[in-house]
Amino acid sequence: MKTSALIADLASGAGPVKRLFIGRDLGIVVFAGVILCSAISLGIRGPVPGAMWVGAALWTKLTYATALAAGSAWLLRTLAFPGKRAVPAYGVVVLIAVCMAAVGLLSVLNVPFGKRLPYLLGNTALICPWAIPVLSLPALIGLLRLTKRFAPTDLRWAGFACGLLAGSIAAAGYALSCQEAAIGFVAIWYSLGIVLSAGLGAVAGPGLLRW
Repeated sequence: MKTSALIADLASGAGPVKRLFIGRDLGIVVFAGVILCSAISLGIRGPVPGAMWVGAALWTKLTYATALAAGSAWLLRTLAFPGKRAVPAYGVVVLIAVCMAAVGLLSVLNVPFGKRLPYLLGNTALICPWAIPVLSLPALIGLLRLTKRFAPTDLRWAGFACGLLAGSIAAAGYALSCQEAAIGFVAIWYSLGIVLSAGLGAVAGPGLLRW
């Protein structure tokens, strides 16, 4: 039997992938990841002071993490299907990152030159970029396991998308216990933590997503 005929036989009756259920399962994993990351972060560091809920810093962190999570979820769903164009989703992710960088730069420029370094380092510059990837691990494992069921073909970039989404989830959970109030701090150290999570996903993808 010719290869093309064999493939046609195997594929007959398979039907299309049910995207509704893929979206549903992804939503469940993301929701569980947010709850778990938030619970771990709050359990270890405690919640932010009540006054932070009426300031700009906490809402900037949550908005940034949520927007990046939405963009990376779109990217992940796109990369899960062979032949889908991922360029628009990549563009959205980059745009979100650039917007955050611009907001962070503007905040730094409003700080007197001599105070900029303490402003950027805060009290937890050595903790934040490592806390986020560590917090992201449960969500990353769940996303990699789920994505493997989608049968992705670009394994490294699919892993990257898993890590980016997991890092965004972890950043949102970490923000609930992070007392840093500088927007420039968020733009640098939160972004670095999320990038490290994405890097973990990219490294793990080729091995764990192979099917």
